[in-house]
Amino acid sequence: MLNKRVQTLFDQETWQLVHESAMNMNVSFGEALRQAANYAFKTKKIHKVKNKKVDLRAELATIHKDMKPMHLTFKEIKKMVEHGRRY
Repeated sequence: MLNKRVQTLFDQETWQLVHESAMNMNVSFGEALRQAANYAFKTKKIHKVKNKKVDLRAELATIHKDMKPMHLTFKEIKKMVEHGRRY
């Protein structure tokens, strides 16, 4: 029985992907999301999040130290990290 409701926002590309998948499977948008969630979580196909907090500044400083030959600034590395979070 379905008894929990969720409201979330998607970017256009993700929404289109789910919408087309739902149409191809001949199921509702919600059912496509439920199937994707079941697959991802039950088969552990997603990355596990560590329980400990990570000091982002320390991590970025370490990355920056390792990448000095490339002459990237702290802001450039941070921008790359933010870009990577979108995907």
